Amino acid sequence: LIEIRPQRGTVVRKIEPAKVLDARFVREAVEADIVRLLARDCDEALVAELRRQIPAQMAVAERSPREFIHADELFHRTFAQGAGKESVWNTLQGLKSQMDRVRFLSFDLFCHDRLIAQHVAIIDEIERGEERDAEDAVRRHLRAVLEDLPTIMRANPDVFTCDPDDVADLS
Repeated sequence: LIEIRPQRGTVVRKIEPAKVLDARFVREAVEADIVRLLARDCDEALVAELRRQIPAQMAVAERSPREFIHADELFHRTFAQGAGKESVWNTLQGLKSQMDRVRFLSFDLFCHDRLIAQHVAIIDEIERGEERDAEDAVRRHLRAVLEDLPTIMRANPDVFTCDPDDVADLS
């Protein structure tokens, strides 16, 4: 995230949209498989825990980007834990650092109700045991960045390595 330039200083690296999109691609593949596993063998205690997290997400959504992102991270980590794949989730952490930076930049640009509603839809499909529908729901949720990234880039042009119009060529 930072670049040390000897004899010149230290700078924060710009966000590379290609890396954001690659991280999203890997994360989507992993989480799609994870929610399929959860739907295949639905655990009522896990579903209850995921549902318990929704009001907490709603409570922090409007007041604190840091708290909301923490709540969102917990939600997705809970999937991995529930599927016995926490070590896989930990592996993803390094890959998604650029994606996380974009999440912070997007906080004031978009309605969080949409994200929370997508979380509820994922839980609903897991609870119903609908593997394919659970997978589709998590894929829709994680693909939102594909639509949102150009807007985020236009709002913050100084922190990205390329022009928003170039994003379509990257995906």
